[in-house]
Amino acid sequence: KKIQLSNMGKHSHSGLSPEQLSKYTGEAPQKPSEEELRRQHEEELARQRAEQAEQSKELTPEEQQLEKEVLEFVKFLAKSDCKSKEAACDGKRIPYMRGSDFYAWVKEKGVEISKLMPNFTANNNLTEDVGAENFLQALIDNEVFIPMDRIGEEVKYKYPKTLVWSRAKNPRASDKGFYFCAVNIESKTKGIMMYLVLLGIVALCLFQVWPLELKIATFYISVVLLYAIIGLIIVRYLVFFPLRVLGIEFWIFPNLFEDVSVIDSFKPIISVSRSKDDKVMYLIRVVGAVAFAYAAYTLIQNPDILKGYADTTVESFDDIIEWGKEKLDPNQTLISIRGSSRIKNLETILNETEGEDADHHHDDKPATKEDEPEDEKKDTSADDYDDVELNRDHE
Repeated sequence: KKIQLSNMGKHSHSGLSPEQLSKYTGEAPQKPSEEELRRQHEEELARQRAEQAEQSKELTPEEQQLEKEVLEFVKFLAKSDCKSKEAACDGKRIPYMRGSDFYAWVKEKGVEISKLMPNFTANNNLTEDVGAENFLQALIDNEVFIPMDRIGEEVKYKYPKTLVWSRAKNPRASDKGFYFCAVNIESKTKGIMMYLVLLGIVALCLFQVWPLELKIATFYISVVLLYAIIGLIIVRYLVFFPLRVLGIEFWIFPNLFEDVSVIDSFKPIISVSRSKDDKVMYLIRVVGAVAFAYAAYTLIQNPDILKGYADTTVESFDDIIEWGKEKLDPNQTLISIRGSSRIKNLETILNETEGEDADHHHDDKPATKEDEPEDEKKDTSADDYDDVELNRDHE
């Protein structure tokens, strides 16, 4: 029995317009005839009247209970780890789920879902394939899930990047289908997160006026996190390769580089599975085993190699921290400028020039350039060069 969800957004099932469809197929759009346009207009009016009549009805206690159960299920779905992707549809990006992923999630969480929806899932075992399929079909019939279709070359992708609303009049649940949850749950945490993001952007824009201690602490934390991520990646592969040679796929944080949220990237902590290899992979495993044994023997014979890598890592970390402190501390920058050789040489030139000018004014009869010895001519040309350089520095 269909129920009316009071907070469910309505979505068009008409799919792409002829102009939009031609953009993906490359074919010229076909203009519908006047009779077809009239028929589509009448169908749209009839649908709007049916929706208005349905919304005007008051829900019975049974329907209110079903609506409550559906809302609780949607909240549970939003907080769960059910795999979902995003695709472009009608000019915006929306999340969707593949039927096979939803089936697997329902069978895994079947007991919990049955407790949340005792009336909706009555006489239906969600831990089985048939029960999961019937449950998805019930969600589609009640317009909790909206079916979507592929378009164009998107057929070759398991998770397409562009979808359209399905045009099927009586859509059926399928493990290869794509579905959008039409019930919108307003979350208070989203508003709080939005304000925190805006506050963080403003704080980054004002980084230059931060206290020096806060700047250094931020830089220090960033470097520590960078080294931690690099170390985690190295440990993941150091654990994976030896076990992979034995035919075991052991991953620490298997979803670390998957297209999921930050929190879901660290779920689950580990995953273990048996590998299904062909003859080529068996040969690669043998070669890998020999290489790994040779590497282990080399490290045992030369333990100083690991110590050298460790010392280099610690030294590089200290150098980066010191470099960051010098860049962030204006006093350190000023000291380095004052102590530079360029400024020191300029002061020396100024002192020497003042002494030479004083000697020059005390001479009554300065010698001409023709009468000067060769050594004095060289000194004079050097002094003229210094004066030119001094004027350039003043400018």
